[in-house]
Formats: sequence, structure tokens, C-alpha cells
Amino acid sequence: MGNLEINHIKLRVVLNFTLINEDSLQVTLDSPDQGAKDIQAELVYFEPDSVVVDVPGIMGRYSGRLNENEGTIAGKWVQGVTSLPLKLNKLEGRFTQNRPQEPRPPYPYIEENIAFTNSLANIQLSGTITRPDKEGRFPAVVLVSGSGPQDRNEELMGHKTFLVIADYLTRHDIVVLRYDDRGTGKSGGAFSTATTFDLALDAESAIHYLKNHSSADTTRTGIIGHSEGGLIASIIAAKNKEDVDFAVLLAAPGVPGDELILHQGKLIQEASGMSHEDILRENHLREKLFQIVKNNPDGQVAKDSAEAVFYDHFKDTVIDANMKTMINMQISNMFSPWFRKFLVIDPYLFLSDISCPVLVLNGEKDLQVAPGQNIPEIKKALKEAPAEDYEIRVLKDLNHLFQHAETGLPNEYADIEETISEDVLELMVEWINSER
Repeated sequence: MGNLEINHIKLRVVLNFTLINEDSLQVTLDSPDQGAKDIQAELVYFEPDSVVVDVPGIMGRYSGRLNENEGTIAGKWVQGVTSLPLKLNKLEGRFTQNRPQEPRPPYPYIEENIAFTNSLANIQLSGTITRPDKEGRFPAVVLVSGSGPQDRNEELMGHKTFLVIADYLTRHDIVVLRYDDRGTGKSGGAFSTATTFDLALDAESAIHYLKNHSSADTTRTGIIGHSEGGLIASIIAAKNKEDVDFAVLLAAPGVPGDELILHQGKLIQEASGMSHEDILRENHLREKLFQIVKNNPDGQVAKDSAEAVFYDHFKDTVIDANMKTMINMQISNMFSPWFRKFLVIDPYLFLSDISCPVLVLNGEKDLQVAPGQNIPEIKKALKEAPAEDYEIRVLKDLNHLFQHAETGLPNEYADIEETISEDVLELMVEWINSER
């Protein structure tokens, strides 16, 4: 096992070598922090002191040389145009992660796989409902995940946050619906062309489905959104005043996307030890690029302008084929439908129009949606909103995933055994079940 370091995040890579007979090895790859296991690999070259392995399914290749004294293999991981050093240390056995909160069946509640339809987009989405194993109707929630294509468990860095939340809430007599994002897992549709508002329509369809479920109390059906999911929860709560009875916003943004991303980058770079001059330089680049994205509706003109900015930024660097590909990929990502829309969405417009009860939770050490930047704006918006019942809490020592953390940096997420603070789980249960 070894670590790949990408944008201040460590991703563990495990190569499993199995001796089939005297002269044959079988190889598989695990990426524990991305929830991937037993990816088929091919042994390209093998000698007592060196090895080359291809992983065709993800366009990856690892080549390394054995250091017998250290018991390590030092080499290079290449995936697409990315090339990174990767040093592997021998493990005594198959790699496992300790996730003490992750529930194991049999469960003391009913779990059922379901499907519902976003009729406006003609997309069928797949999910799981967990409900108490008893008669009656109970408070019910839809879980909405953060940015990027997420499965129903919101699996990230080896943690299944939504699985843990759903288990805890259902054990406390709350019905939970969680689902795969469009184009992810068993859900239809395409994620790559979706904006935040498209994803909000999916979540809105989930609310309507849950509201009509036989186990849900139709007067106490709400939504819990994490990160971008918190923004989506705000959009839905403002739009669907009759259908959303409460909203829980976990690490939800309170400022427009461009401001959020700039501040996020600065905080992560500071915590990672980057120099003040380099941080200013990187932020200046992002600011110029964001202005181009926001102010140029003509896609090709904007892309040409962005490319010129990149080349000027790297004018003192040798721009080889790999760097050109990297620049083109970044430009492509910036002009995706999701990114263009996210940069200009102002959460204030939706937060200030919510009329249902709202619980806002943020981690004190969250570097991705920092409480110092976002909580004041959320508080200001809710003060102007029709909602009279709202509670805002910033929780000590917790990061963006609501784990107890040292620095709050994303590269800690996988190493922390805790998936989500039990204090947060208790807070949500008490607040949802409270009489109001």
C-alpha cells in the first residue's frame, strides 16, 4: 500500500498480488478512499526486483522497483496524463479500514430498495428507504449529498456518511430515503450535464415520493443536505413550502460559489503550509478565470481567454504536452454546466425565503465551507426569512464531514476512523423529534 498525493489530498492505493501457481501472479487494485475494491489489473512485467502492472479499467499503470532492504517498491503511477510517485509498503495481510460506526446487517428496522421518477427530466432514480419495524407513521427525511457524483451512501474517503446517518436516524424512529445521484450507481440520467438546479429537481422528486410513502408522517417530512446538498435543501425548502416541513443544513454554503471556492482554496493552502506569496498568486489566477467564466456567455471566446490567462500564469514554466493536457482539462471543467452555474448561485436568495423550521450545523474546523465566511450570511438571510424557528450551531473541533479533526484538511478524512460525530447525530434526532 502507498499514498498518492493530489491537490493536498492523500489517496491510498493497494496492489494485491496473489500467487496462483509457481510462476503465475494475479493482481487486483484497491482504492480504499474512493470506495473501490478488487479492480482487475494485468501483470505486464515481473522480475525479482521490478514489476509493471496495468489497470485498463481506469487507464492506470504502475511501474516500480523492489528495495529488498526496506521491503518497499518505489515507482511511478501513471493515469491518463497524470504521473505521480508511488512508494508501496508491504502489508502483512489484506488491507482493511476500521470504520466502527458502519452498520452491519441484520438491522433492527426495515430496509427496502426503491425507485422514483423525476418526471420533468424523465429520469428514474434508485435509492433505499429505511423505516422502523413497527406500525404507524413517523418523521421522514430525504438525504441530499454534496458536490460530485455520489452514491446513496455518500461514500467518500472510505466513509459511508449517509449510511451511518440513515442507520442512526432510523434506529430513533425516523424514516430515511437516500438515493444515488443521477448517472451514478443504479440511477439513470447523466451527471456530467447537470447543474445544481437539475439536482434540486431530483431531490424534489424524492421529497414527493417520500411524502406519499405509507410510513411517512406527511406533516413532518423534511430534508437533510450536506455541503452542496445543503444549498439544494435551501432551494427546495424555499420553493416547496407546502411539502417541506423542516430542513437540516450540514456545512451548507451561505455565499455565492465563486466566493466560496476562492476562500476554500486559500484556507486549505494556508493549512497545508503554502507561502503567502504563492497563495496570493494562485488566488489571483482563480479570480481572473472566474471572471472570464461569469462574464462571457460565448463558450469559445471564454475558453480562448481562459487559455491565454493560463499560459501567462505559467510563462516561466516549461509547458510540455502533459501540462497542455492539464490546462485543457481544467478549462473544460470550468466551462461545464455545473461549474458555470455554481459560481453565480447566491444561497441568500433561497435562505431568505424559507418558512419551515431550519437547523444549521457547521464544523469549527471546516476548511471547505468555513463557518467564519458562511454562517454570518446564513444567519442574516434567516433573520429576514419567514421562518421563525431556526437554530444555528458551530461545533467545536469538527471538519467538513463532521469528524473530530486536528487540522480540518481534506487529507485527514480517510485516516480518521470516525465517520460522523455522534453529537451531530444526536442533535439531528433531538431536533427532528422535538415538538414545534
